[in-house]
Amino acid sequence: MNFFIGKIKKVSLYGWMLVIVILIGIFLRTYNLHSWLEFRDDQSRDAILVSQVLNGERSWPIVGPYMSYSGNGDHEEDNSFHIGPIYYYFQIISAKIFGDYPDKLAYPDVFFSVISILLLYVFLKIYFKQNMALGITGLYAISAYFIHYSRFAWNSNLIPCFVLLFLLSLFKLMDKNEKPAWLWTALVGIAMGVGIQLHAILIPIFLLVAFCVFLFSMKKDYKIWKRWAAIFLIIAFLNVPQIYSELKTNFSNTKIFFDFSSHNNNGVNESKLGWLGLLKNDLDCNIEANSYFLSSYGSMHCSYDIFSPATYTEIRWKSSSKMFQDLIAIVTMLIGIIFSLLGYYLLIKNAKEEPEKNKKYFLYLVALYAAISFIIMIPLSTGKLSDLRYYTPTCFVAYIFLGFLFKFLEEKIVKKHLYLIFAIFIMLVFTNVQAITDVASTLMAGNKSCDSHSAAATLGEMESVAQYISNSYNQRVVYFGGEGLVRIEKGPLMYVLKKHKIDFVNANQNISHNGPTYMISCKAGAGKHYSFKEIGNIYVFDLNSPAE
Repeated sequence: MNFFIGKIKKVSLYGWMLVIVILIGIFLRTYNLHSWLEFRDDQSRDAILVSQVLNGERSWPIVGPYMSYSGNGDHEEDNSFHIGPIYYYFQIISAKIFGDYPDKLAYPDVFFSVISILLLYVFLKIYFKQNMALGITGLYAISAYFIHYSRFAWNSNLIPCFVLLFLLSLFKLMDKNEKPAWLWTALVGIAMGVGIQLHAILIPIFLLVAFCVFLFSMKKDYKIWKRWAAIFLIIAFLNVPQIYSELKTNFSNTKIFFDFSSHNNNGVNESKLGWLGLLKNDLDCNIEANSYFLSSYGSMHCSYDIFSPATYTEIRWKSSSKMFQDLIAIVTMLIGIIFSLLGYYLLIKNAKEEPEKNKKYFLYLVALYAAISFIIMIPLSTGKLSDLRYYTPTCFVAYIFLGFLFKFLEEKIVKKHLYLIFAIFIMLVFTNVQAITDVASTLMAGNKSCDSHSAAATLGEMESVAQYISNSYNQRVVYFGGEGLVRIEKGPLMYVLKKHKIDFVNANQNISHNGPTYMISCKAGAGKHYSFKEIGNIYVFDLNSPAE
């Protein structure tokens, strides 16, 4: 006991502050996770697969989810590129331990999101002072954007953790004096082996960055080839199912990957955009991503117009409230442009001028990764890939840029730098807390479904619908007819009904049948002649029960 008390007493103030930051991050990522869990078609598809594996109805999958916009034809899933299956394995293991239900399948997402907080702190501390690294990590822990992408089950949600693990381990690997060498070698292999199975975009980014570092490290010490051989073996081991699938199918999945551009029909004629147009779009998205990741203010989609003069001149002068909104949006965009361009400038400047070898290597690694990521995204910067989640592989860049800004203020504006840093920090805390509060208010009111922006429903809402239907009739088969599921995805409801031992059957409104029939809609008047149950914004109309 005295041993542990002695260890606790040795923990520094910064150590305790880091614990508090992580605890806050855990709370924000786990509070009411079950009821507020976002549950969409992708999640229900994965949940069904996991259930089938656990019930012995199918074997563990050898390929993972398919990548949207990588396929063509009527059967997109069959003609699309599939990443590796490791995310499914995380879900299956979680379900085996905690139970086969959607919120349990999201536990790996929550876990790796929390780990990413610690990894960001360790990564930032390589270059920045401890207090600065801790403050910036605190902003990441309360980022509404990253909290959102940690509270439901999706393969992309694990990207921040494995990107940070990849870069941190790669940096440590470059230092031949870093001990133990085998640990960092193994972690590079694990980060790459898992990372390339999380999203197709990470495959070229990780491989190109690793190849450049390999050439650099071999030039410094050719004996390091043994470590790289071990990394390759770890990557191969973690991708055995995918490799087996490729051998079995004559590398059909690999062929789709290299032919991705021919399938990526976004409704935008890339030839009209040209490379300059794509380059502008990529720069737009990177700048907007940097701003949004930090502040959670604005839109989760690239606007592709922050460099357009019309964006700053079309102000709605006739309405004072709209004019104020336009001016705030313009100021925000200008701040975002200045912040990112200054960040890229300081990254290059600091890398050139940094006297310490280790810190210089750190900056070179960040610059290399950012540059490769930017280049990879140029041909993809079109309509359907405008969601900022495609820029999650560079999530850490905005936080490093913020560190550069704080460091710049500290060095150049000595007297008042603390006030400026504090003001910026508080502003970013405020915007993120505001974003979190807005989402929490909507979820508390049970109004997540049927909004104008998303078809997403929460697990709690789907359970309420299923519970109402389950309590209404003794029959276990329920028909759905009428206008159907307006702006509500069908898969999640089918899954939850199945868990309540209710079979879901589609039925045309004009077809007669003997079972209870419901129509689910986001419109109150869609079934006005029937009795209904209102659940948040969802209306469940009982077509067997006319309104009184």
